[in-house]
Amino acid sequence: MIKKFNNFFLVASIVPILFIACASHNDDGFVRNTEAREDSIKMQMALKERAMFDKKVWADAETEAMPDSVQWDTADDPAVWYNSSDASKSLLIGTNKKRGLFVYNLEGKPIQKVENGLPNNVDLYDGVPAKNGTKKVIVACSNRTANTIDVFELDTINLRLSDSVICQISSKLAEVYGFCLYFDKKEQLLYAFVNGKSGKIEQWKLDFVSADTVGYELVRNLVVPTQPEGMVADSETDILYVGEEEKGIHIFSAKFDGDTLSTLIAESVSENLSISYDIEGLAIIKKSDSEKYLLASIQGNFSYALFDINNNHKYIGSFIIEDNRIDGVEETDGLDVNINSFPNYPDGILVVQDGFNITNNIPVAQNFKIISLTKVYQVIGGKRE
Repeated sequence: MIKKFNNFFLVASIVPILFIACASHNDDGFVRNTEAREDSIKMQMALKERAMFDKKVWADAETEAMPDSVQWDTADDPAVWYNSSDASKSLLIGTNKKRGLFVYNLEGKPIQKVENGLPNNVDLYDGVPAKNGTKKVIVACSNRTANTIDVFELDTINLRLSDSVICQISSKLAEVYGFCLYFDKKEQLLYAFVNGKSGKIEQWKLDFVSADTVGYELVRNLVVPTQPEGMVADSETDILYVGEEEKGIHIFSAKFDGDTLSTLIAESVSENLSISYDIEGLAIIKKSDSEKYLLASIQGNFSYALFDINNNHKYIGSFIIEDNRIDGVEETDGLDVNINSFPNYPDGILVVQDGFNITNNIPVAQNFKIISLTKVYQVIGGKRE
């Protein structure tokens, strides 16, 4: 099928989505770019810039549309859990910013909904040391309802999240926003990073071993000049990547006692004409021991930028997710990558939020798209080793 945005705006005039040219301010007075969802002129600019990319992939599957109005910007960030006992029973966990956490199977069918308020970003880590030598799968998210970090445990037998949080941490930020987890392999400790629109970032240590309840402690504060959101931590190199939406991607030490100063990835800024703000979701793709890439969703032109981690984070190109049997993807917020072998996805999967979900040329509520990493490796060049 072909996605027709003229039809989108025609329907939008009947189902009143407000596409009005305007500037957006956060609580600190910083003026940020409007998104295509907010501005029809911005939409046309993004589509024009998107057309310059010749590297293309397409979605293999998608989740059900959110149970929301097409007017709502609700789907945001996914996390992928690989079931090592039965890969076919792996799970996708996605945030609905108005309803809570949604758990999906690989076919995109929702199998659980946890109504925990207003979650924004979600992440998980499989193999967190707990009491008596056990290991846990921990799922956590930023939650704007009470300005908290919500921590859940995944039941890997019954394939369900705990119905309520096992720990809830009150952030000191004005409003929590972006979020990711980091596991320090040397310390064998899990940490949570959460940021706010002011640019402030908190690092929290989580302790699942010392007591029956989860212990937590604020261990460090970081900052970027303007609004961030997307973050990802590399537990192999102890590096935290932070996307400052209208500036570029910062590299921090992820260690709790590490340097609090960051380095900006040179080719993630506006001098690179393939970068059109906002920079949103971040993920790491490990193709092999010698090939590892940072992937960033670029909302301003509906593309995905790749940076070579092992070559000083050199920009190596961008791709788009185009229409095919399933509609293409625009204005992605969050994304996640898992490099394990799944049924029908031998090289792993990329999961992205779709800001404009269209079925049979009719706009429907947002969802998440699933893309075989084999296609992404072909874009990078060559097959996975």
